[in-house]
This record gives sequence, structure tokens and C-alpha cells, in this order.
Amino acid sequence: MMILCSGFRLKDQSSHSDYAKEINLRAMLQEITVLQTKLDATDDEDEQQALEEDVTGKVLWLSWCGILSEVKQRLPEVVEYIQRDGDSMTPEGRDRFRQGLREIGDIIKKTPHVHLDDDLAHLRRIMLDAGAGVSKHALWLVAQAAEQNKWSSTPILKEDYPAIPPRFMEHADTNYRANSEH
Repeated sequence: MMILCSGFRLKDQSSHSDYAKEINLRAMLQEITVLQTKLDATDDEDEQQALEEDVTGKVLWLSWCGILSEVKQRLPEVVEYIQRDGDSMTPEGRDRFRQGLREIGDIIKKTPHVHLDDDLAHLRRIMLDAGAGVSKHALWLVAQAAEQNKWSSTPILKEDYPAIPPRFMEHADTNYRANSEH
């Protein structure tokens, strides 16, 4: 099953841009299962953290896509219902209906803006990274290979590094350094 999922841009994260892409649910669930299996099998705490972020990010991204997909499917149905039933209402009924919609709008407008604390910002970041296809585990593997290459008498060839799509290499270096400082 495929769902269309839209991304969004955070004001403070220019690396994430607006986009839409189809998500293959079966493939995503298989990826999560593979990552969870790797997580269960590893003893290294740093590798566990990278795998936990990948699993959590993919689950959050999948949840976001599901919610967004549901809203996008239901909204046209609601609008069509309002238009259809609005035409058949009495003038007094239409006025009550409009007033109800205004009240709903007022409630939504009054909803306070959530200021992200560090925990929520971290979860949003790993969700967006998962949506962009950035794997913390793959970044960790590259960093491990680079570290081993740095200290090894037999250098690892660049071709032997774990494969990461080239478009993530620029993001990989800055993101890994930012995470390893914590």
C-alpha cells in the first residue's frame, strides 16, 4: 500500500524542504523490522542509539504520513457534506451551521502554539531525518569506518565504506558531529 506524504520546512532547519513523496508502507515496515533486529543484536551503546533513532524516526514519520493522509482524504468529504447539506437547509439552519463552523474556527485559532522543548525538537528532527531518508545508523557506520581508517595500519578504502547516498554525505558530516558532541 502506498500513501502520499508531505514534508514541511522548519524555520530553523533549512536542510528540510517542502516536498511530497509516496511511502511504501510494506517496505517501510520491513525496514523498521530489520533495524529492530539489528538493534536487538548489538551491544555497542552508540550503535544502539543510532539504531533507536532510526527506528523511532521511521515510526514517527510513518505515523505523521498516516495522519496527514487521513486528513487529506477526509477534508474533501467534509467540504462536500457541508456544501450538499447547506443547500438543503433553511435559512435559520444555515445560520446555526455557519455559527458552529465559526466557533470551531475560533477554537482552532485559540489553540496555543507549542514551543518545542529539547525532547520534542529532538523527536521532530529524527522524524524529519527519517522522512528525508537519512539513516543515523549508516552515518554511524561511516564514522566508525573513518575512525578505524584513521588509526589502522591498513587503511580502509573509500569503496569499502558502508554505502550512503551521496546527497546525504554533506548532511552526514555536520549531523554526526553535532550529535557526537552531546
